[in-house]
Parts: sequence; C-alpha cells; structure tokens
Amino acid sequence: MNVFIFVFLSAAVVTAAPHAASTSDKHQHKNGKSVNSTGHECQENSLENRLLLQYIIQKVLYLKNNLTDEMLQKNVFANEKCNCRTLCKAGKVLQAYIASSPGPKIAEDALRNLSRTLLAYSDKCTVTDEQEYIPLRQLLEEILHCGRKEYTKSLN
Repeated sequence: MNVFIFVFLSAAVVTAAPHAASTSDKHQHKNGKSVNSTGHECQENSLENRLLLQYIIQKVLYLKNNLTDEMLQKNVFANEKCNCRTLCKAGKVLQAYIASSPGPKIAEDALRNLSRTLLAYSDKCTVTDEQEYIPLRQLLEEILHCGRKEYTKSLN
C-alpha cells in the first residue's frame, strides 16, 4: 500500500509541475506583468488592473476630503502621459512624503496604502530632481484624473 501511494504521489508531482517557459515568454512576461516597449512593467488589462484602479480612485477621493497638508510635492505628471510609469512615479513621491513628514495616523495609512497600490503597476521607474513642485492636493487630483483615464482604457 505504501509503495502504491509513493508511486501515485510521484506521478502527480511530475504531472502537476509547470512547463518551462520559452525564452520569448520570459521576455514578454515577468511576474505576471507584461513588459512594454520602454522596458517598464505594466499590468495587463484585466480584472486585477481594474480593481487596483478603482481602489486608487477611492483612496484619492478619501484623501482629498480628509487631508489638510499642502506641502509641495514633485509633479511627476508635468509633460508626461498618463500611464503606469507615471502612476509608479506618483507612488514613489508619496512614499518620500510619508517618510519625510508623518501626518495624522488615518491619513498616513491611507497615503501608504495608496502609494503601495500605485507601485503595484510597476517598480521600474525613477523620479528625477529637476521636476517642478505642486501642492499635495494637486498631485492627488492628477493621480485621480490619471487613474480614471486608465480605468476607462482598461474597459476597452
């Protein structure tokens, strides 16, 4: 009986093992994200993508109503198209803001959750120092506008 169970489990493990991805698959997909022509990872148009965008929109609306700080932040949307890379940059700007000026616990948690969600699109972006600065509320407005635009695109 023990031999039968061992043989059965061995066969099940071999059959359940995933196939090796081809070289082209490895270049096109990494960690479940597709890599676009600029080399930045973006979520594919999927249910997960739409749920993340809905969460981003809800968090920004909450923060706009509950955040009073108007500290200047880097404007990652200046002269940039709204895309996953720009949202990633916005997430990094929010991370830097959280690290530099802790605010009320509720707003800080909401900002931290928002920045993590923004970074869920891509972790391959850099924020340069030569960008102009805008108030935090305006940055949130830009994130909201971009999130809505990306959500609409994901429905098509």
